[in-house]
Amino acid sequence: MKIIITSHGKLCEGIVDSYNMIVGPTSDIVTLPFYGSLEEFRKQQNKIFEDFKNEEIIVLCDLLGGTPYNEFLRSKIENLFNGEIICGYNLGMLIELLMVAMDSETKLSSAIDIALETGKSSVRLAEIAVVTEDEDIEF
Repeated sequence: MKIIITSHGKLCEGIVDSYNMIVGPTSDIVTLPFYGSLEEFRKQQNKIFEDFKNEEIIVLCDLLGGTPYNEFLRSKIENLFNGEIICGYNLGMLIELLMVAMDSETKLSSAIDIALETGKSSVRLAEIAVVTEDEDIEF
């Protein structure tokens, strides 16, 4: 299973850089930033599809209705790749998703479910508990 992360500008590259810093580099992630040229984006997208034509693919897009999302949705409708598209992502989601995706027995639907649940549960408001003098602060 391969992960394609796409975004407007360098967001996708930045999140992979953070992933590499925490977990280490992997060949299972490919980034595809959009810089305004639809022709260039489609060219790079088609190369990725060719490189991974026998792989299941999960696409992580930055913004619902944005050009990267729309282009991958168009490609999915045209059956240019075998996989699913998730709109919105965060680092916690990416880490968890790659951990389950590396297991060759993980089904695409299970990986999607885990990614969506982790993405939702990793976004939360920080809560500060009141600590008395003789208690240690726990993080």
